Amino acid sequence: TELLLRVQALLRIKHLQEEQERAAEQLRLQRDELMRRQQRQEETIALLVHDMKNPLAGVLSNAEFLASSPGLDADQEECASDILHASRRVHRMVMSLLDVSQSESGVLQPRAAEVDLAELVSQVRIQSVPKLREKGLTLTVVLPPEPIALEADRDMLLRLLANLLENALRHAPPHTSIALELQAVPEALELRVSDSGPPIPEAERERLFETHVPVDDTTARLRARRGLGLSSCRAIVDAHGGKIALEANGAEGVTFCIRLPRRAALSR
Repeated sequence: TELLLRVQALLRIKHLQEEQERAAEQLRLQRDELMRRQQRQEETIALLVHDMKNPLAGVLSNAEFLASSPGLDADQEECASDILHASRRVHRMVMSLLDVSQSESGVLQPRAAEVDLAELVSQVRIQSVPKLREKGLTLTVVLPPEPIALEADRDMLLRLLANLLENALRHAPPHTSIALELQAVPEALELRVSDSGPPIPEAERERLFETHVPVDDTTARLRARRGLGLSSCRAIVDAHGGKIALEANGAEGVTFCIRLPRRAALSR
């Protein structure tokens, strides 16, 4: 009887081991299939972004030409301005997607040149005028008296500023103020963009810069529902050897703080 019980116990153990091995093999197969699907999806996105760059550049160039054409009446000027604004936004979204994709692949490499950050701020400020008027917002820009130059990739920094300002424009309540402040610190430049939109709990602030990551808090979800721009900001700042963080702005609102080194180790 004892021998029979021992044999039965061993058979049950063997049966359980075989079930565990089959389950583990099934999980491995499912994991491999998910990895193949993810790789195909990433390759498809990369191809789409690459193929869309040139046509979008042409659309943007023609939109800029149309918006600056003389002899347009008020309705035509408004239509041309809307086309230009939408073209810039779509082009920036595509390039932001490319930034994030290249950053995740480890191949995002800025090209160094001397950049006048004050000029970039002025350019982004002019582009944001229609949206500011639409929501009745006020944009306050504070720049230091001395020249503001650094070694960086100009196009990337332009997307960084545009994405940060667009994020503030989207979430700032109507008839409030947005602040953009630039100041020099030892060996670096600090950029702060503040708005009075929904505050973000401290536990959720870091997750806002991640791509396709759900957050728990309702106000954080409002900020994260279009997280590609913020993911692109993180990718650009990291590529320049800088830091980006989200700070509380009193009882309401947030401040995005970016610190960029004056001279980063970039390709030329």
